[in-house]
Amino acid sequence: MFKKTVLSLFLPKSILLTVMGFSIAGPLWAGTKIESRDLEGHINTITVDGKKIRQELNESDYKLIDLDKNKYYTVVPNEKRIIDMSSFYAKPSEQSNTEDRVSLHFKKLGRGPRVAGYKTTRYKMMINDFVCAEIYLSSQAYAIEDVKTLVKAFTRMAGREAAMGVSGDGDPCERAEFEMTEEQYLKLGVPMKTISRDGHTDHEVLKIITDTTVSKKVFKLPKSYNTLSVETLYKLME
Repeated sequence: MFKKTVLSLFLPKSILLTVMGFSIAGPLWAGTKIESRDLEGHINTITVDGKKIRQELNESDYKLIDLDKNKYYTVVPNEKRIIDMSSFYAKPSEQSNTEDRVSLHFKKLGRGPRVAGYKTTRYKMMINDFVCAEIYLSSQAYAIEDVKTLVKAFTRMAGREAAMGVSGDGDPCERAEFEMTEEQYLKLGVPMKTISRDGHTDHEVLKIITDTTVSKKVFKLPKSYNTLSVETLYKLME
């Protein structure tokens, strides 16, 4: 789930997913690790512990989110740089333009297979009569507290992107995903497997490991790195 949305939660087209390893030195917590496979066969991992989230973006870069402090960072080790995205994502999300809004809905097809050991329900994801994808959603997986934290973070981020007009790249199916709320995921569940209109598996959750050992260091920012605000980064890119 990569598009950039929660619906794309466990896909690699989203800005938020990934492969990660961590040290077990230092103070330890019990967290949740979610592993998924994308269309290209890459294995992606997100680790959640309480209100803290870490997700790798590629072999070296990763994101850190602290929901309690409303902080959002991208860490780029090769440049020894931290990009502070908090001023962008921490602002309240306004509704996007009514003219730009599209209505995503789900047509229930019945019981789905177990995915990563969790029960699913099979749906068609649609805009009007247009089928965007076939998707398997799990209310059982959504009941995990760390998964709820992940949904909260990603819906907040997607909502902010939708309000700023940077969502979906013109694709109505992706734009609609940015409009979805926590309440809708509470009702339907989280995406465990998505099959595109051409029959390819865009993503599939492989494992949800709860109560796994996580070092506090996983969520700490490197002290020796330079920190740039997102506003400063934009100016440098001009």
